[in-house]
Amino acid sequence: HAEWVGVGISENGGMKGADITIVKESRGKEDGFVATDMISVDYERPKPDILQNVELLWSDRTEDDRIIAVVERYLNTCDYDDIPISPFKQHLICASGQLTDDGEISYHGPQKSFQLVNLMLDEELLFEREFVESSPGDSYDPVEIA
Repeated sequence: HAEWVGVGISENGGMKGADITIVKESRGKEDGFVATDMISVDYERPKPDILQNVELLWSDRTEDDRIIAVVERYLNTCDYDDIPISPFKQHLICASGQLTDDGEISYHGPQKSFQLVNLMLDEELLFEREFVESSPGDSYDPVEIA
């Protein structure tokens, strides 16, 4: 089973330059998980941001041993190491893997994926929306833009 999972926003769909949140097993005094705001400056282990802008709201393991978590952060943190969440499709990357003996994330190997996603718009809800059709003879007042 995975001991950590990461999800991030990438400007180009790859790891280099990505803004990543890692949720990993806590090996400290408390059992459970911790979330860390990280930046990937190259194709290597991401580094923790100086400013930690994510909060772990909830986490657990599913019956089939997958890590699930709810994290929160501002859409635009104004942090140089964070990519703002925008109202259009962005590259979302994810990976999972094991922890090293000292509790650091290790290389994910083939356990990775990416997708173009709009994090601010639920497209299924958009397509389920009912639009009012206009009937012949409907009139609308013109809008003047100054």
